[in-house]
Amino acid sequence: MKKLIFFILFFNFINIISAQDLFYDIRVTHFFDNREYENPYCDPQTLFGIRFSPELGWKKTDREGSTHFVKLGVHYLQPLGAPIQMGQWDPIIYYQYQKKGYNLHFGIIPYQKLIEKLPLYVKSDSISYQYPNINGALFQYKGDHGFFEGILDWRGAMSSQTREAFRVILKGRYYIHNFSIGGITFLNHLSNKAPTEPKEGVCDDYFVSPEIGFHLTKNKILDTTSIKVAYLFGSTRERITNKQYQAHGIGIDLFLKWKYLGFNNSFYWGDNLFPFYEKYNSTLHLGDPFYRATRYNKTSLILYLVQKEFVTCSFSWNFHFLKGYPVGHQQLLQVQIDLDKLTFKH
Repeated sequence: MKKLIFFILFFNFINIISAQDLFYDIRVTHFFDNREYENPYCDPQTLFGIRFSPELGWKKTDREGSTHFVKLGVHYLQPLGAPIQMGQWDPIIYYQYQKKGYNLHFGIIPYQKLIEKLPLYVKSDSISYQYPNINGALFQYKGDHGFFEGILDWRGAMSSQTREAFRVILKGRYYIHNFSIGGITFLNHLSNKAPTEPKEGVCDDYFVSPEIGFHLTKNKILDTTSIKVAYLFGSTRERITNKQYQAHGIGIDLFLKWKYLGFNNSFYWGDNLFPFYEKYNSTLHLGDPFYRATRYNKTSLILYLVQKEFVTCSFSWNFHFLKGYPVGHQQLLQVQIDLDKLTFKH
């Protein structure tokens, strides 16, 4: 019944607006993620699926040069090899205001609208497959020397089935010639269900990570060279027990690209960033569970199979190194197709 109501509203929306102001986005995302691990932090598994994400939009430019958008769509995720009943539906409904370098979004917004993907210690790939939308607001500014993004994600409404939960994330970067300064910070809150008896653990999770970087493009040998060094600090408190943990660490990221080949290495050395993961899992901590280790290194060998405006396809072989455990292997094939780019220019 809910799906029927959604499609009735969708087609009524088409009928009441003028055709010349309509536009659409159609995105198809396919992923094969095979993980072979032997460690206490992450389970071996294979994630295999395809997501279809159509959007229909209306836009209008006012006299001051500002552009207003209303967008309506849906994500449909189908796990391959599973019955259609296991498919997942997620709505897309938001208003967008755009002027010069500013973009403001309010509603249910795809995470793919971000200028830069969130780092894995903030949002893991496993969560990204199942959780494609920001529920709340997204503020963006992009200029000649950098960018800034602010995210309000109300990821859990209080009910008898779900716990109230939200995150506020701020991130950005400013470039000075080949150097950059920036970072990311967030406040993460997990509350109770309704009714609140018996009480569950209410948790507050703070994180801040300033970084500096060095970047080169189109040098004599490589197309892209980027290295970033970050300090990571996290503080997590469980109110019901009054337990509080603080974590400090250093992260170093190196990325190299030459034509169709890429190399990415991420190294972390520090404290456990997710101290309550065994109790609350991803209900509280949304980052990659590997960052519970005090020393972790991920090396990725990347092959860019297709690099077109409307379709990209890449394969990466990822090696996960943890002290005292066998090397973990991960094979990741990703395909993204933007069908609307075949028919008109944005």
